[in-house]
Amino acid sequence: MKDVAATCLAFHRLPFWLCLLLLLPAGLRAQPRRNCGAMDHLEQQLQADPGMAYRMRQIEQNTETVAKSAFSGVPDRIVIPVVVHVVYRNEEENISDAQVRSQIRVLNEDFLRENPDSIYTPSEFLSVAAGSGISFQLANRDPQGKPTTGITRRRTHRVAFYSSDNGVKYEAMGGVDPWPTDQYLNIWVCNLGAGVLGYGQFPGGSSETDGVVIGYKYFGTQGPVVAPFNQGRTTTHEVGHWLNLRHIWGDGNCELDDLVDDTPAADRPHHGCETGAESCGGLSMIENFMDYTDDACMNLFTRGQAERMRALFAPTGARRMLLESPGIVVEAPPVAVLPPPARVEVQGVTAQTARVSWPPVAGAEAYRARLRPVGGTQWAERTFSHTFINLTYLQACTPYELEVASVGRGADPAAVSRATFQTTGCAEPVAPTELMAQLQGPDQASLSWRDLPGATGYRLQYKRAGSREVVTRDLQDNTFVVSGLRPGGRYLFRVRAFFGEERGPYSQVESFVAGQPAFVGTHRLEAGGGDYLRLHVQGAQMTVGYDIDEPAPVVIRLLDEQGQPLRTFDPFSVQAGSPFDLDLSGLGAAVRYFSLEDADGFVHLRRLGG
Repeated sequence: MKDVAATCLAFHRLPFWLCLLLLLPAGLRAQPRRNCGAMDHLEQQLQADPGMAYRMRQIEQNTETVAKSAFSGVPDRIVIPVVVHVVYRNEEENISDAQVRSQIRVLNEDFLRENPDSIYTPSEFLSVAAGSGISFQLANRDPQGKPTTGITRRRTHRVAFYSSDNGVKYEAMGGVDPWPTDQYLNIWVCNLGAGVLGYGQFPGGSSETDGVVIGYKYFGTQGPVVAPFNQGRTTTHEVGHWLNLRHIWGDGNCELDDLVDDTPAADRPHHGCETGAESCGGLSMIENFMDYTDDACMNLFTRGQAERMRALFAPTGARRMLLESPGIVVEAPPVAVLPPPARVEVQGVTAQTARVSWPPVAGAEAYRARLRPVGGTQWAERTFSHTFINLTYLQACTPYELEVASVGRGADPAAVSRATFQTTGCAEPVAPTELMAQLQGPDQASLSWRDLPGATGYRLQYKRAGSREVVTRDLQDNTFVVSGLRPGGRYLFRVRAFFGEERGPYSQVESFVAGQPAFVGTHRLEAGGGDYLRLHVQGAQMTVGYDIDEPAPVVIRLLDEQGQPLRTFDPFSVQAGSPFDLDLSGLGAAVRYFSLEDADGFVHLRRLGG
């Protein structure tokens, strides 16, 4: 292990955010990237609490002592009671119990190395990859001994919380006071500001603020989570800090490390999925949960990291008291002796058939498989003695979910391997229709559209009329609440559907005015009415009024009744605040539609009168 004192001193040479910015390759800075606030938070705590540095040195000494001891006193299996405080301002932030449970599942898989993507650990690191023996369970008793789900909820007046003031951890500041931090792992889920995904407090800090804070968009695997941080690994990373793990690159150059022997040296964080990246003369372990890579690229802790975390639960460890917590009155069920298949593969999918297979499980007497359409309520279930199924009589263009469990002595019926697939035979992808905007206040609107059969997701784009700032959201449902609108401003939106790997065309553009009564989406076929796009035809001349903030190139098409272009103006420069004229000579009454395509690809269609 490298010199601990030198490493600790190096953490304070520069502000953490500045070090991270300097280390990050220039080509990646504009991409979505992980931003952990734990080290900034640690620096703030060390400055505010002079005694914390001494307590952290004691913890490091204990870690080294436990590592050298033949008998550590650490139990093989460690179960940590968890309470999740959901602090929300609107319904999107008020995440569901199911989203919370999905995160607890990910924590258990990652810390026990039962995560399905562990099969992607590079061969160079298989010898050091390890589970920690640490698992997590939502508390079923609160501090007063009363039954609880392990989830609390509080509506707040605050738009966002920040690591600089720890406000989410104080009821007086719009957050929630923690449950006793020596008995529970407190996790606060809220809207985090300053671009931070989450932050965890290291052992040795104040008991009043001990715990982990995660942004609601990065917690769990369902609900409003956003890619590429939608697989629960932000919480795995921050709980790693709470269990005394440092960033794998040691927050410094090659001479600094993370206080763990079996993680390779690195001189920077890795972002995205930099497979094969090298650092400090060797292969970088970008798959480590304590790096900055995307969720889908993380899949391991090392044996050294596991030993470092487990040392906290030695008789002299900083988190030993959690083992005596009254938060769990019934011991969690043991890990099944007979596991489910490691994976389920679906191949040869057609409109009505598919072949499913899985690797055999040692000791399994048979396998129970069940199938249903995604969203269905009834499973079709059968038991097989072999490790494959030929599915027939499936419905065309339908998404299915499949579960396979092992059958035999010691098997856990709830332990399953899952797969999803969609049959072919879908009709030509079409655009969503019946777009609707329902205003919910001066700065909010609920956008919706008709749900398309076979659609596996949607892409919504919206912007203020005349603005070049387009907001894009990838969604699972056919509704979305837009916040932060400018009262009185006119907004445009459009939607396209995804059908598995295929994607349909965008819908026609609809508009609404923030702060005005709701409308059902039907295009305005006449000019006037205060619209952002106004047409006036007189003789062989058309005058167009188009409200924009700055000059912009557009493409204008005059179409006949069948939508075929009669005359095209490409490119055509439109000036802000100035109407313009178009020559209709020679076209007469054949012009039935006016089409304007702006620089962002939004197509605005108007039918001429008559």
